[in-house]
Amino acid sequence: ASEKGKLVSLAEYVKRMPAEQKEIYYLLAPNRESAESSPYFEVFKARKFEVLFLSDPWDEFVMEHLHEFEGKSLRPAEKAELDTEAAKGEGLSDADAEALAKWIKESLGEKVAAVRVSKRLVDSPAVILDSDKFMTSSMRRILRSVQKDSTAEAKYDLEINPRHAVICRLESMR
Repeated sequence: ASEKGKLVSLAEYVKRMPAEQKEIYYLLAPNRESAESSPYFEVFKARKFEVLFLSDPWDEFVMEHLHEFEGKSLRPAEKAELDTEAAKGEGLSDADAEALAKWIKESLGEKVAAVRVSKRLVDSPAVILDSDKFMTSSMRRILRSVQKDSTAEAKYDLEINPRHAVICRLESMR
């Protein structure tokens, strides 16, 4: 919500939160442009929820250990469980979207943990989410760089946008 280059305190963020927003959301990205174009940001933009854009990889480590501010928990944008009103509208029927998700999961097999229909996406055809509810992708990268011998591979979920032209076309081709 602030202009480019201007820093925002957590206190300012909390003051501007809409009444229905219960958590403080943050998104780690290399720069503001990347954050604004991220599929993880779409639901927040649609709901007019402010998101803190963090650019230093260690910012996430700090946020994970801070846990909350003024009684509001801190949540990574990629782990938010929000949906958008754009989830309703033209596109695949619920039955077709579920059938396509099932087919994609069967096609990808063990490459993904799950495939489901998204309620968060507006403009993107799909998004990859870490199936671990606590570990984010950027935190996993940090740990991998510190623990070179780490063999624990992540399992990812795929969410598809049943209103996106690419997904609709995929269903018609299926």
